[in-house]
Amino acid sequence: MEVVERAEDLYCLDGCTFDQVGTLTGVSVPTLKRWSEKYAWQKKREEVRQARSAIRINRVLAHEKSLSTYLKSGQAQDAYAVAAIESAVQKAAEAALKRQAEGASETGNLREIRSELDAVAALEEAVQIKLNSLLANPGGISFAVVKDVKQALALIGEMKAKAAPDQEESKRKKGLTPETAEMMRKKLLEGCA
Repeated sequence: MEVVERAEDLYCLDGCTFDQVGTLTGVSVPTLKRWSEKYAWQKKREEVRQARSAIRINRVLAHEKSLSTYLKSGQAQDAYAVAAIESAVQKAAEAALKRQAEGASETGNLREIRSELDAVAALEEAVQIKLNSLLANPGGISFAVVKDVKQALALIGEMKAKAAPDQEESKRKKGLTPETAEMMRKKLLEGCA
């Protein structure tokens, strides 16, 4: 996919900010803003927002109508219709989350991490993106997700505290220390367990 099209999809369909699109595509924000004006991204973004809103409203109304019909009739066919709509709504929500995750992970230009402070900044940004994604779709929030975010924030705090006194030294030495790499590995493995 061409860079302009990828940037347009991220901005118009996925709702990313210009900064986020720039990070994901490697295109500068001023260039993205020029493309936005040239190709009417604001208008397209608003049309997508309105269409998604209409789809959600129509799903709710169809669900209510099917449920009312089933409650009045008690027919198995009506119960099937209700279940099918609920399944479609769930699949749509899961697909939206998957698209958000794919958009965030499909970085053509990965961040270069040369020091512990770079690693901390990258992790902070990843957690911020995850939190924004969760806040945009509160249905995806669960106790386990909150616990994972809390652990990630604790890890970032530990890494930041450890890296801060060594800032001068980190300018001379590049890369992660073995201790920090091991601490990250342990914390990540704990989160997977």
